[in-house]
Amino acid sequence: MRMKVRGQGVVLKGVKTMKKVFLLVSVVAGLLIGMRADSEAADVAVVLDDAAGSSAFSVQDSSSTEWAHIDSNGNMVIKGGLRLDASGVENTTAENLIVDGKVGIGTTSPGALLDVGLAGTTLGVIRLEGSTSGYVDLQPNATAGSVTITLPATTGTAALTANNLSAFAATTSSQLAGVLSDETGTAGKAVFDTSPTISAPTVTGVTTFSAGATIKSTQTTAPTVAAGVALGIGPTVSIQAGSTDMAGRINITAGTTTTTGVIVTVTFNGTYGSAPKAVLLTGNVAASLVSRPWGSSITATTFVVSAAVAPTASAPANLFYVVIE
Repeated sequence: MRMKVRGQGVVLKGVKTMKKVFLLVSVVAGLLIGMRADSEAADVAVVLDDAAGSSAFSVQDSSSTEWAHIDSNGNMVIKGGLRLDASGVENTTAENLIVDGKVGIGTTSPGALLDVGLAGTTLGVIRLEGSTSGYVDLQPNATAGSVTITLPATTGTAALTANNLSAFAATTSSQLAGVLSDETGTAGKAVFDTSPTISAPTVTGVTTFSAGATIKSTQTTAPTVAAGVALGIGPTVSIQAGSTDMAGRINITAGTTTTTGVIVTVTFNGTYGSAPKAVLLTGNVAASLVSRPWGSSITATTFVVSAAVAPTASAPANLFYVVIE
């Protein structure tokens, strides 16, 4: 049996179940079939007056409130809720779409609850729009493989491979050591670039330097020096430019009426963690004016150079020092 309804403004009344989703879908399905051609054997056909969207099939309630319509261009509007469910359970929430199955976009055989794109043909892209401007596209590589990404159960921010580690939570050196592999294939766990800056490290065991390696201090403020009583009256003393707390040169010119005892006191620019183990002293030829100098007192902030024999009056000398903590 076929039923065909023709004419603009046709109203079907008295059908109480017209709001039921399953009946609406049946009517719409028949309508779509019937719009193709009058000669097709559709069970139900509603033929509209034009093919330009100017006429429409409308579903209204008893108060003439329209709940759904489809125009002659095939555009459908449903003001209530729509549920695709084999059990026929009605969706009673307006403007909600409930699908009790899988949804395929760009594919006729969805393999998940939402399947976007078609392998080998269409790249699956999901676009998320910003509330003020812009958007974010989520898409796989063209050769996607079969990958599952499991999101964490806590709130956070995603980071890109181009981000530095500041995009992540603060990480201690011990935590970092726990995830580093031995990427050198030898003994070290981390390889630094040339000229790294390391603040106050503690090195245990035997440290071996390669041939030609040197130790250089980048300290820019030299320690200070003061003349002692052994240099007599009117001496001059200074620290050579470029000297550091670790090593340097003391320039001395003795005064008159020299004596034994303290020659100079050097005050470090910084403070060592503890008193240095040793201060090594050497001098140039002219240093013979200072007989047998030694470090008579060493603390975390100063070292004192003394002599058992009075220096030669008014004579210059240079003392070179190396401090080892």
